[in-house]
Amino acid sequence: MSQAQLIEQWSQHWRGQNPRYRVAHASFGVDFGAEGDDRIKRPTRKVAIATMAKALRASAAKQGKSINDTLLRLMLGQKLGAEGAMPGLMGTTFAGTNNSGAAQVPGGRGGESWANLKRLLHGWGAFAHKDTNPPGPAGGPYIGWYFIAPTVQDSADQWLTGYAGTRAVLAHNPQTPEDYARIMRDSGYYTGFTNDREKEISNYASAVRRGMPSIEDINGPSNDPNAFSVDPSQFRSIRDRKITEDLFNAAKHGKQGSAWAFLLPDSWADMVKSNGVVWLGKPVTEAFHAQAQVTTTIVDTLMAHPVETVMGALGLAGLAAVLWPKHGESK
Repeated sequence: MSQAQLIEQWSQHWRGQNPRYRVAHASFGVDFGAEGDDRIKRPTRKVAIATMAKALRASAAKQGKSINDTLLRLMLGQKLGAEGAMPGLMGTTFAGTNNSGAAQVPGGRGGESWANLKRLLHGWGAFAHKDTNPPGPAGGPYIGWYFIAPTVQDSADQWLTGYAGTRAVLAHNPQTPEDYARIMRDSGYYTGFTNDREKEISNYASAVRRGMPSIEDINGPSNDPNAFSVDPSQFRSIRDRKITEDLFNAAKHGKQGSAWAFLLPDSWADMVKSNGVVWLGKPVTEAFHAQAQVTTTIVDTLMAHPVETVMGALGLAGLAAVLWPKHGESK
């Protein structure tokens, strides 16, 4: 078998076995020794916006629907302005998780079924974060559990199909922040901090409006939404996420937050040790993520450039060492 045939065989194998690991816009000249491609896991804000916009359009298309630019800007305004949670958005307590819109894992038996299905898929998980309900019998702070998704596309699919609020806005097509916020509130997506419905809707609408990106940004250069991009190196600590032992104990003993008892570890010490993160399938480690990104950047380069050019830069032994690692999570 020639070098060209061998490299083509490797390329086909890795594209077949790792479809989520494709690196967008791969180009020759990448530093093959770097720990992955930060353009994927740490994009610029504009690229993150355009990538999520692309993913939301694709997700809607799977349902036989379309999203016009105004509704798309409202959806992104919610993620950026009202919730502060979107894949690629750094500097928040949701960074690295690929969570969309601070969306929680379903609670109760429905949540258990959801979690069991995700155990078959690599990269799905849940993380604990403090949340608060308005005053009342079920009011006050509690530990909520929020989904972790492998890719931006997975995040968009979960967000757009898994919640009554997002299904409602997709069906009713609101075109103003006020109409959007009202539909989301009436569908139970958010409650706010008080029992004043109109005040909460007004506040939420204002936050959505502040977060709305421009038409140029939603249609700008993007990454591949299907690239594996969950990044544990960016996960914030349970202290940053305001998780306390008192909140843990309340959830453990049937009080606020107990709807997610199936995700709670046995003890507070275990909660601290896990950093409040539960991987539903095989855990994603920083080492695994780095190797996956390096490997697939090389594969994309192989597919885009002459064999002689790549081999001259990397060498057969170097290529084999990256594509066929011999240890650890990188397999």
